[in-house]
Amino acid sequence: MRSRLIASPRLIASPRIAVAIAIVATSLLTLRLSLEDSRMTALVGLLRPITLAIGLGLSVVAVVSSIASFPIAPLPATADDDTP
Repeated sequence: MRSRLIASPRLIASPRIAVAIAIVATSLLTLRLSLEDSRMTALVGLLRPITLAIGLGLSVVAVVSSIASFPIAPLPATADDDTP
């Protein structure tokens, strides 16, 4: 029995969706690494704000990409339109 969490091949075949999934996964990983509580060296301590900014930027790009790929169709005209 397959899990419902596994994306179907047809879903991944769409380039926009595949890119959006990759961006979201990368941004979540970057945020996780930047917020991880562990002993950090001075170099990692300096890079932490940069990785946080990169993660937040990638999250914004993923949201904008998801919104842009959503199909928006015009509303259908009503049947009782009396305009000549």
